[in-house]
Amino acid sequence: MSVFGVTWLAWLGVATCMALATYVQVLTGFAFSLLFIGLISTFDLVPLDEATNAISVITLIQTVAYFRANPLGREWHLVRPAIWPSIVGVMAGAALLLWLSGQALYVLKYLLGGVILLTALSMLSSPVPWPRVSSARAFRATGLLAGLMGGLFSTAGPPLVYLLYRQPISQRVVHQSLFLLFAIGQVVRLAFIGVSGSFTWRSLLYIALSLPIVFLVQGLHRRFPLSLSPRLTTRLAAALLVVAGMGLVCSNWLARA
Repeated sequence: MSVFGVTWLAWLGVATCMALATYVQVLTGFAFSLLFIGLISTFDLVPLDEATNAISVITLIQTVAYFRANPLGREWHLVRPAIWPSIVGVMAGAALLLWLSGQALYVLKYLLGGVILLTALSMLSSPVPWPRVSSARAFRATGLLAGLMGGLFSTAGPPLVYLLYRQPISQRVVHQSLFLLFAIGQVVRLAFIGVSGSFTWRSLLYIALSLPIVFLVQGLHRRFPLSLSPRLTTRLAAALLVVAGMGLVCSNWLARA
């Protein structure tokens, strides 16, 4: 039995992956999009492009909620050099997604699996702040790479997290800079996808299903927080990403064998 062309089992799988990805995010502060996209791609629950479109909207809603609670300060100027390159990267990534989805979806899945595994490995290293703020060139290069990943997979986090957590700045500035760049990237991506006519009505259904789950998991965590050390939490999140990344690469390889 199916609903809007999606089986009940697939709907249940999407809901479970969303709950798990949201819980990892509230524990670690990131990896939401990457884990969700990795899991639904591993189990081939729904089309990758429809899932990434839904994640774009959900991430944008979460960003608006964050800035309502944490108004943007003037320190965001630190990441100004990354803004325009990230916009260019988002448009290039979204165009590449549209092409690969129709021509070589397996390549897209291999890329996603590799990104997930690299992110998991980077999570296991303890970032040591550098003695001085990186150059504008470094921010521009990171913005371009993050935008490309954001356009492809709706997950621009890994390059930005790597760079910003190594800057000699406060956690508050790091978080605000991340959310600002995420918001800009998602707005550009949604505009590009919308103009191209690739935003399907089923993405809206995934959003309608996912948002209550996101808010429910966040509420449960605030009421019943899990007492785990930051180190253990990070290792558990990295382990989930490794499982998702390896599962995606292996399932993609078996499908083409």
